[in-house]
Amino acid sequence: MKISIYAKCSDCCHVRVTEDAGQTELYDEDGYVPSFLSIQEYGDYIDLEIDNLTGKIMNWVPIKKEDLKKDEDDE
Repeated sequence: MKISIYAKCSDCCHVRVTEDAGQTELYDEDGYVPSFLSIQEYGDYIDLEIDNLTGKIMNWVPIKKEDLKKDEDDE
């Protein structure tokens, strides 16, 4: 079984990315869905499929630190 989530955040998306078990913040923004999570280059849409058995997001592409920086530069 898989769970499909397609959502529009309407400028109310909060994304926080940390490492070191949450000790180091890499990204923390409110507003649009950042390009590294969006199904488009920009916008408010999130599209995820989750494997119900494992709880893992399917077809996830790991986010690179340089993508976080690029998104901050776009603002």
